[in-house]
Amino acid sequence: MTSVAASDPALTPGDPRDTVHFALALAFNRDLRREPPEPGYGDTALAWHAARDDPESRAAYADVVSTAWGYLAAGCAFALVACGIAVGLLIGDQARDLVAFAWMGAGFFCLAGFANVQWRKLQFVPAARRLQNNPGQREAYAAAMRNTLPRNSSLLFQAAIGVAVFVIALVSV
Repeated sequence: MTSVAASDPALTPGDPRDTVHFALALAFNRDLRREPPEPGYGDTALAWHAARDDPESRAAYADVVSTAWGYLAAGCAFALVACGIAVGLLIGDQARDLVAFAWMGAGFFCLAGFANVQWRKLQFVPAARRLQNNPGQREAYAAAMRNTLPRNSSLLFQAAIGVAVFVIALVSV
């Protein structure tokens, strides 16, 4: 089905390289910064996985993106502790709480990104696998493949989660 994907605009609604998710995954994954296995898919193997009309490639792309969000969330947890201790010692308890809550919100922002990508993988990749070799279900297959890719619009949901965690933590003190 890969040859059909290049001619089917429904399968490639936009360049995945234009998303924050792609940039984050590219920053964290050294293995997929190498040359793609086939020419014509952009400059990296990550773009090759994201652009292919293959549920397995999209699942691999989702794994890389969700791992990158997970690394960033772990970094936020480390920064929460390190910055919280430093600010607490230098300025005081109220400033420490404010900094810790901000890092907590950032961490939950990243965890929401992780959850979004994993949900897309677990929801739409199996659907695409079921519909892959069924020519009568081409539109449903195209929709499932489109939905496997995380979009920049998910950043609004992630920001809402991060702000909500920050506000709830701030009000709870």
